[in-house]
Amino acid sequence: MKFVVPVLLALGFIAPAVITFGFAEQEATSFASDWVYISGGLLFCGGLSLGWAFARAMGPLGFIVGLLMAGGGMGYLANRLKGTIDERVQRMEAYRLLSDAKPKMVEVCKGGPPVAEAGAYDPKVAGRHPTLVFELSADGSDYGGPREVPDTSSWSPRRLDAAELVGCFTWREQTVESCRYSGGTLTRIRETLDASLRELKTGRVLWSQSFEGGTPDACADVEKFYSGSTSMKRAGLRPQYSVVLDAMRPLVEPK
Repeated sequence: MKFVVPVLLALGFIAPAVITFGFAEQEATSFASDWVYISGGLLFCGGLSLGWAFARAMGPLGFIVGLLMAGGGMGYLANRLKGTIDERVQRMEAYRLLSDAKPKMVEVCKGGPPVAEAGAYDPKVAGRHPTLVFELSADGSDYGGPREVPDTSSWSPRRLDAAELVGCFTWREQTVESCRYSGGTLTRIRETLDASLRELKTGRVLWSQSFEGGTPDACADVEKFYSGSTSMKRAGLRPQYSVVLDAMRPLVEPK
């Protein structure tokens, strides 16, 4: 019975310590974390209780043995947590460098200088080559963009030095017909997507193609203009992203 109280006390500290240590592993980016402080304090108290339990069994020597066991366990967990934190910090730094470089990648789409830190592209290497795909505004103002094209996350690199290619999507409009009414003008437009794929490290254009959208519906005899507007556009169906991405795939994922 003399072991029951210290053992239960040790378990009462160690059980929540393990839980809070799990939270620290999932979230902490340094040892200066609330979860680290909480789990460390609980483990320390659990270690003292464990030493007390061993002292009840073996006397003063048992107390030392218990503390050594607790200290070894805490050392192991601290080393494990350090490895997790270091890995997380490295991932965060790599993501920051990649994010900071995205404006440079967009400039490559516009014919700007290459990104020297990017990875080298070798089409002879089979498999997926990390690629970012951006949609740019046609007038170069970047209003509403540039933005990353949906459904390309599986191609995205996790580090700047792994990024090899950049896909560039630019929309342009072609006027099919302008219809005048008493309330304003309706312009029928066809949208075309100009797409290209470039090496980030060299800026070299590997592929380019234009994808023409559908023809818009015809002007009706009567058209209604809303909110006091005197002009309106009517577009046909846009080219599908999936079609364009499939055209790029042999270069991004050579076999």
